Amino acid sequence: MLRPHLVLLVGSALLVSAWAAAVPVVSWPFDQDLAGWNALDPATATLQISRDPAVARPGGDGAAALRYTRTLGGLAGLGVELKEPLTSGKSLRFWLRTQAPTLVLLVLNEADGSSYNTAFFSLAAVWQEIAVNLAEFTLGDDSSDENGKLDLDQVNSVGLADAGGLVAKLVESLSLLQPPELGPQQLWLDDFAVSDEGVEPRWEVLQPEGRREVRLESFEGLPLQWLILSAAGTEVAYDNQVRHEGELSLRVRYKLPAGKLLVLLTNPGQAPLGGATRLRFAVRSWVDTTLIVGFKERDGSQYSAVVPVAASPD
Repeated sequence: MLRPHLVLLVGSALLVSAWAAAVPVVSWPFDQDLAGWNALDPATATLQISRDPAVARPGGDGAAALRYTRTLGGLAGLGVELKEPLTSGKSLRFWLRTQAPTLVLLVLNEADGSSYNTAFFSLAAVWQEIAVNLAEFTLGDDSSDENGKLDLDQVNSVGLADAGGLVAKLVESLSLLQPPELGPQQLWLDDFAVSDEGVEPRWEVLQPEGRREVRLESFEGLPLQWLILSAAGTEVAYDNQVRHEGELSLRVRYKLPAGKLLVLLTNPGQAPLGGATRLRFAVRSWVDTTLIVGFKERDGSQYSAVVPVAASPD
């Protein structure tokens, strides 16, 4: 039997605007036209300017709207070839809306064919203001580069894609995990820009009572850099009513079939975790449940602990 669950993971800090003090190196407002942007696979996807009031961004005019079909192992998205190098660029900044919750892949391609990417999780049916440092992009697993580093003066194209089909392919053989839904989807992109202003990392080094702590996640900024695997109908959102510290928490509402897991995954990136001796976080659940908290090292070794959580529905 399926039972409704609600889990909240809580952190602290403030949700700040991604655009503060940012100056665009190059930008695409999508108010009048697509300005060179194309669907990655025009044979199976359509890209056009949308002014549909039902999905319009508050304060915006037009937006790039992509209709596509999410397929097993497939990647659907849009991209643009650059006319000028990104030598002074430090971050990508844009507004995004996706029909369904999904993993989004950002890609930078160099002229020599090497490809660099980074990923984040998109909430469903809500406009999100996204800001990502170019320094966070890493060389793709299926790519190679002569120096192994992103050279901004060699970047000749930028792309954004729904990676839900890739995730579905990766987990199809893992019986405990639940892949994203396949089928027709839509996403909307607005005010895409390369900025000369960097973005503060999501992690923060704290010194409470003389101790050193690294806060990995406050769940109060975008993009959401967690991959969430659950059944159809899962709702992921920020919650300003139920929280432990700060202004917001992350709310995950879901129905868990028997024999399946709800999985939340993240990469700590460049957070300085050396010397850490414990993990601390706040969680609240509508029902009694059990968490398995795990770590995976770069060499593939894995460690986990079982954490029982008592129900707290009110």
